[in-house]
Amino acid sequence: MSDVNNGRDETVGIDVAGGRLHAQIAGTGADVLLVHSGISDGGMWNGQFTALAESYRVARYDLRGFGQSSAVSEPYSHVDDLLAVVDALELEKPAVIAASMGARVTLDAALREPARFSRLVLVGPAISGRGFEDEELRACWAEMSTLWDDGNIAAAIDLETRFWINGPGRDGSADERVIARVNEMQRRIAELLPEDENDPEIEEEAAVADRLNQLAMPILVIVGEHDVSDIQRNAAEIVSSAADARIVTLPDTGHLPNMESVDEFNRLALEFLAE
Repeated sequence: MSDVNNGRDETVGIDVAGGRLHAQIAGTGADVLLVHSGISDGGMWNGQFTALAESYRVARYDLRGFGQSSAVSEPYSHVDDLLAVVDALELEKPAVIAASMGARVTLDAALREPARFSRLVLVGPAISGRGFEDEELRACWAEMSTLWDDGNIAAAIDLETRFWINGPGRDGSADERVIARVNEMQRRIAELLPEDENDPEIEEEAAVADRLNQLAMPILVIVGEHDVSDIQRNAAEIVSSAADARIVTLPDTGHLPNMESVDEFNRLALEFLAE
């Protein structure tokens, strides 16, 4: 545990190859790093950041092309960026709480340098090399693409946000405040990140899923009851492959259960971190 920042809530700029990352750090104690999803930025952890900082030294950052970090302009690696954040903030074997795409990046980093991390909380995890086949999700993306091509950017963003937050088969009962907050973060992403087919991210090898059995650190997987089938499959695959992993499903939540069920998510995370 490093004494950098001495418990103050501090904003930090971290220089990485070809860009600069925006980070925030607060609290004292063992180190915890928060890594956001691909439909949000570090603000998705507002319900966790202060609560965790009461007991831990907590850091969160905006991935490249998200939030207040720099736009994407050249080939880059989210995994390299994550490890650069760990180094720059002097995080000592942090526990990592990561969602969706952030969970993918975290898994890749943990497989590349497992000694750097103590334990993982993976929320609605994506996995490198595992695509998305859920029919309702693909239909959503097709409709979103049409709206985007027609210049209806706000409608496209709202469509995708509502799909992910509510999840397939749910009656649209997700909190409108959560949807509005994610829409806000999504609009910023649209300004910073190029279209997916032009995104120059250098990803880890596609066969990473075949190496999940190499993960030895404790892992807690948390999924929303109404998350898409691909995410449910990923969660089950991680739990069945890793040596010390278990799963919790949060009822009546979608892809970002930490934003919908804040108190229960925090209870689960704090209990797991304290083990």
